[in-house]
Amino acid sequence: MPHALAGIIAARRRKPQLVLLDHGLYKILDNSIRTNYAALWKALVLVDANGIKENCLKLGAGEDLYPLFAGILTMRPWNRVIDPAVDHLAIQGNASDHSELQIKRPSVESFIIIGRVSSEALIEEKLSHAKSLFSLLHVWLEEISLEVRFLIMQVALWILQFRTALAR
Repeated sequence: MPHALAGIIAARRRKPQLVLLDHGLYKILDNSIRTNYAALWKALVLVDANGIKENCLKLGAGEDLYPLFAGILTMRPWNRVIDPAVDHLAIQGNASDHSELQIKRPSVESFIIIGRVSSEALIEEKLSHAKSLFSLLHVWLEEISLEVRFLIMQVALWILQFRTALAR
């Protein structure tokens, strides 16, 4: 699995894409791993503790190690991974802390984009298996619900950034 610094978010034709930069080992993921990994990131961004546990287990993290796996992916302790604040995925500390860790601080916007892209992959998967008009409608309603949640997260983040800028 790539680490958090092995990818960037790039805008391609007005649609964000996750671009992996790490050119280490390559493996074509089977559909279940790809879907479970996307579901894990969706759960991480939406602070769904049950979804995090379920998808970590599906990816082989083990009953007692899923908090560690989620923490490694997000570079945060478990209590921050499941914190419902809009900036729960922001790395705490100041610039010198980040340089000591030799990390570039991933932005909360990046995590929101990862959540959106992961959710889109899951929606596409569900649409490919929808066999009836009712199931199509259910998937479309889920997609609308997710988009509303991500929009609310984005607006809350903008408000937080605005308040932080005013406080300076």
